[in-house]
Amino acid sequence: MQQLQIDRIESAFAWLNEKFSDVTNIQSIDILIQSLSELNASIAFAYNQMAIAKKELNKAKTLAYYKLQASSYANDKHYHASLAKDFVSSQCEVENYNYDLTERFCRACVHISDNLRTAISALKEEIKMSNYGNVA
Repeated sequence: MQQLQIDRIESAFAWLNEKFSDVTNIQSIDILIQSLSELNASIAFAYNQMAIAKKELNKAKTLAYYKLQASSYANDKHYHASLAKDFVSSQCEVENYNYDLTERFCRACVHISDNLRTAISALKEEIKMSNYGNVA
């Protein structure tokens, strides 16, 4: 079974910030395409990690619900559904963090990828327009 590599996801956020914090001044289609390729290589890993994190979160939730149910039965106390949900959420603090971080990394990769493709398209259009101006 594959393992969640949350340290690698946390490091990947630092890489995203370093690599893609400012691409507005890049005027090279080749550099942008290379950056897009690097990012796309990370996306498959990221979504795999998100699936693993979600699986771990669901397991933790199940255990927390069992724990609450056993406590409720043993103490002959019944809890309101919203209280049970809050309890389970608090019991899964680490798993929630892991899933949220991984999901946000995936979304960041997709948004940056979209921005890179937009920049590449804009540069291509600039090249076309400059070539039209040179034709006499």
